[in-house]
Amino acid sequence: MTASLARGFGGAEGYYRSGRQKYIEGLLLEARGYFSEGLKKYKESELIPDFHYWLGEIDFRQERYPAARKHFAVVANSPGHRFYHFSCYSLAWLDYREKSYAEAGKWFAIAAASRERRLASAALFWESEALFQNAETAAGHSVLLQLTAEYPDSAEYRAALYRLATLAFNQRDYKISLYYLRAMPEPAAGADMLQRQADLARGWCGYFLQKYSNAESVFRELQSDIAGVDDVVPLAFLGEILAQIKLNKFEAARAAYVQRPERLLQAPVAAAALRELAVAFAEAAEPETAVTLGQELITNFPVTLLQVDDFRRLARLQATLDDNREALQTLSTGIVAFSAQGESDVTLVVLRLEEAQILYSAAEFEKALLVLESLFVKRWNIKETADRYRVYLLLVRTLNQLGNYSRTLNLLAQIPSDFAITRQADLLYERGWAALQSGNFRLADNDFSAYLKIVKETEGNTSVIQNADLNRAEALFNLHQDLETDALLVRFANRWPESEFLPRVRNYQGLLALRRGEFEAAAAIFTDLESSAVKIDPKLAAEIIYNLGESLFSLERYPEAIAVYKKLAAKDPQLKLSGQALIRMGESYFNQGKYLKSQLVYLKAKQLWPDTEIDEKASYGLLLLAYNQDKFPYLEIEVKSFINRFPDSSYTVPLMLLLTDLYQRQGREADLFALLHDIETGDYAADLQLEAFFRLFKLDLKKGRKEAARSDCQRLLQRFPQSKYECDCRLYLARYAFLKGSYKAALVKLDALSANGCPDPDLSQEVTLLKARICQQSGDDFKARKLYLEVAENGTGTDARAFIAFVGLGDIFVREKKFDEALFFYDKASRNPIKTEAAAAVLKSAVTLEAAGRISAARKLYLRISYLYPEQQHIVGEALLAALRLAKQEKDKATANKITEKLNALQLDKAQRREFEKLTAL
Repeated sequence: MTASLARGFGGAEGYYRSGRQKYIEGLLLEARGYFSEGLKKYKESELIPDFHYWLGEIDFRQERYPAARKHFAVVANSPGHRFYHFSCYSLAWLDYREKSYAEAGKWFAIAAASRERRLASAALFWESEALFQNAETAAGHSVLLQLTAEYPDSAEYRAALYRLATLAFNQRDYKISLYYLRAMPEPAAGADMLQRQADLARGWCGYFLQKYSNAESVFRELQSDIAGVDDVVPLAFLGEILAQIKLNKFEAARAAYVQRPERLLQAPVAAAALRELAVAFAEAAEPETAVTLGQELITNFPVTLLQVDDFRRLARLQATLDDNREALQTLSTGIVAFSAQGESDVTLVVLRLEEAQILYSAAEFEKALLVLESLFVKRWNIKETADRYRVYLLLVRTLNQLGNYSRTLNLLAQIPSDFAITRQADLLYERGWAALQSGNFRLADNDFSAYLKIVKETEGNTSVIQNADLNRAEALFNLHQDLETDALLVRFANRWPESEFLPRVRNYQGLLALRRGEFEAAAAIFTDLESSAVKIDPKLAAEIIYNLGESLFSLERYPEAIAVYKKLAAKDPQLKLSGQALIRMGESYFNQGKYLKSQLVYLKAKQLWPDTEIDEKASYGLLLLAYNQDKFPYLEIEVKSFINRFPDSSYTVPLMLLLTDLYQRQGREADLFALLHDIETGDYAADLQLEAFFRLFKLDLKKGRKEAARSDCQRLLQRFPQSKYECDCRLYLARYAFLKGSYKAALVKLDALSANGCPDPDLSQEVTLLKARICQQSGDDFKARKLYLEVAENGTGTDARAFIAFVGLGDIFVREKKFDEALFFYDKASRNPIKTEAAAAVLKSAVTLEAAGRISAARKLYLRISYLYPEQQHIVGEALLAALRLAKQEKDKATANKITEKLNALQLDKAQRREFEKLTAL
């Protein structure tokens, strides 16, 4: 029996008091018994909610939360009960622990309305926490302000101020945070954990407010007494070191790190502190110390406390100290360590990128390319746009360094649009450079123009901008846009009068003068540059000397040019321009008739530059020397040798023509045909074979071998269907068919000409004229007339084709009995400077007059022909025979006798003689 029951408390009251006594004594099982029994026996008692409340407390303490919730819910249904607010508070905690923060907040709010100040302040505090957890920050903040205003003497007051401080801190409002922290009362029983946390926060507020000395003091003080409350020490340790770094007390910070407590030796904050120390020494231009600290970091701490950037930063520092081998080893170590931890390739991109950067900077481009190609394949897996951009940029720069410009142009055919505009500009520059080096000058001009427009708006690197400007000038120069090039160079010189690239500007201005034929001006520019005291890049200096030689060579000042070329060749014999200078020296001696010196220079060039373009040019020069000196046996052997050694040379065609001329001069037709057939069937360059085909055709044509010429043309068209000789051959084949009377076949051959088949206007006229003649012979007078008129309109006063067209037009109008029109065109044809053709046109005019019934005029014109063209005996004979016929018809004996005398004096052909005898017999 409990004391309550012994003292005479009966009924529900007795069970309640007994249960309370047992609960206070901690006998929860017995307390449960009394409360349960009272609840069971006295269902109508006013103490029913009390029994439920305490049973809920017991279940809560015993972690029987569903049962506790049921008991508290009963009490929560009685707003006027003395335990109503306590039950709501307990229900709030049940919801809070189940993360039902919205419901918890509601119950805490109800509990906060209690007149019990201790309960109300606690409920307000936890209501704010529930609101924060439910992302209702503003509402939580208001509740805390209410708590601090209404319950300044509560146990939660300090915690509420600390919570307000942390809210402000997280919002980076460090002044407000510091205000709340300073408002916190001192704990009654000495420093507690909340106070130490507040002091830690105060230290960080000072740090972020740049009050580094104050922060350092706070952090150091927090580390002086760590008895039982050491949770703040790690961050205080880190804060002290960071504050000392900000105060430039690097050695003190380093000493603080070294003297750290044993339990922080491998702590995350120790790794963070060492990392910050390494960064600080690097930024303070003490890379050696930074490297030492960086190596200590990656060596002494487990990989779980390290960052990928620790290895990247250390490697970069090592590379700045020219220790590329160590840098690459550092990166390799990082890749292995993080790969063993299961990190993906995407995470390790920064290390692979740094590896590529170091290899690139060390001019190990082939190795860098291998790394970058592997990254480029997986570029879409790279999350950071900046890293993906670096892959693109490093890769194309590496390709450009290796001279693989086509790959650069392919990769950057479409520049990724998600890159920032300045990054796109960098890629435009690289693409422009690749285009410039590969001869795509239009693309280079466009890219450098676009680059310059972007950097003009973003203020890029001046040196790079100047380079881009001059690269564009080079592109324009190669596009022969000389006026625009000159204007750009003038603008450059005016904008940057002190630029280190001015010699390059002047060099281009000299080249423009050379191109314009202003050789004196060019020579003056290059002489001024060559003698300038300004430091010039060695490669450009060599180019300037060479260009000076070119100016003097163009002025035919060969001795001076030779001296310049000799200077260049002696200055740097391995430079390609030195080889070009030797070739020009040989040409200069050749032009002066100093063949032996020319030969010696060419031989030297061949010796110094075997199997190169220089060797090729020198060999060609020696062959020209041999030809000029009539050394035909040597020439014949060496030309064939040259063609075999350099089958794709641009000199093979002129040499083949030279050898052709040699054989023709010596009358060696068989050798000439053998040479051409050998080239035609051998393994030679296409342009050389084309020339051989055409030369065979011309030779056969010259020798009158028409069928062989036709075969030559057919083979040429089959092998080179759209060559520069297509028009020549199709025209010949069409004429061949025309003369055979195969008009349709002739027209088919002409119609087969490609769109650009006759770029030569003379050949184009020939084609049109032949088409007109074919149409005329085929009876298509309308089309023939149109074609003849086209030829006549495009011809000149001395164009033989125009006179033929006039005759053709006259013939068409005669057939149409439009005699006046016919006479008009015959009259034009009679102005032909070739007397035979002119006489024939006049004869046609006379015949036309006769056909028109104008006999008197016709007879006069027939007779006139003998006076106009006495040397054209055949045509004079035809005209006099026609005049005799008309005289006989008109019975004009006197005139007939005179004409007969003239005919007897002529040498008539057989047909004319028969016609004459026939007329005299009348």
